[in-house]
Amino acid sequence: MTEIETSSGDYGEREPIGELFGRPVYQYLIGARLSFGPENPGGERSKPSIRDVWAIDIGRLRISSGGGGGLLNNFDPTGERSPGHASLRLFDSSSIRVSLGLRLYSGRAQVDDGEMAGVPGLQRTVLGRLSTSFTLAGEWGGQVALTSDILGHGLGRELSFSLGRRWPLSTNTTMSVGLGMTFGDGEHMFALFGVPPGSAAADRLGSYEPPAGAKDLSAGFGLVTVLDNHWIIYGGISFAALLRSASDSPFVRRTVTNSLSLGLAYRCC
Repeated sequence: MTEIETSSGDYGEREPIGELFGRPVYQYLIGARLSFGPENPGGERSKPSIRDVWAIDIGRLRISSGGGGGLLNNFDPTGERSPGHASLRLFDSSSIRVSLGLRLYSGRAQVDDGEMAGVPGLQRTVLGRLSTSFTLAGEWGGQVALTSDILGHGLGRELSFSLGRRWPLSTNTTMSVGLGMTFGDGEHMFALFGVPPGSAAADRLGSYEPPAGAKDLSAGFGLVTVLDNHWIIYGGISFAALLRSASDSPFVRRTVTNSLSLGLAYRCC
């Protein structure tokens, strides 16, 4: 699901809590998350996983992993679960934030069984990301982001839109909901859902080259409970529906999938 930030904040005016690489550190978060979700978009098989979740603000630079950026910003658990992300705030006001970032894409290994047997794997790459986050009245917020494979490893470009809202349920618990939609160019759609001619999978499924267009529609729901001044417990459920260009892929078995997560994190300060 695309990342949703409901408040931009101005971390540059806060008192630093320490230093890293000779720069002041204003805030950090570290924790872990247990998740259960599909191995691949549209796949039948789901699996559990546990991973680290962290984020750190160094001036206008934020480095995060596993959705830690969303949690660091107003404890929003509906954010994107990226393996690694660094972003620099180019413009930051009370209602709009413009950021330029880099994100690691871990690639996809070729598999020898299941619905994707014989579909070529994808190389690891680095994605550049330009995003604009905004806040609206009543705890509403959203984001528009353009992501591009800057190493040219075949992942193409993706455009995403998201909108979300937060509700305080009590003095300790907050609920977050979010909606998102993504679009991909032809290269991006082919990388994730195509079947190349001449591949082992094409002999079984037939070749498929999806056009550029809408990729998926997603929704997320999360809860965060503050245990004390620093510790939080959080969880959520998200749903993703593949749209036509993606759902028509011959190896897609489920057009609607869901993921569950439960985590614990420490935030300072």
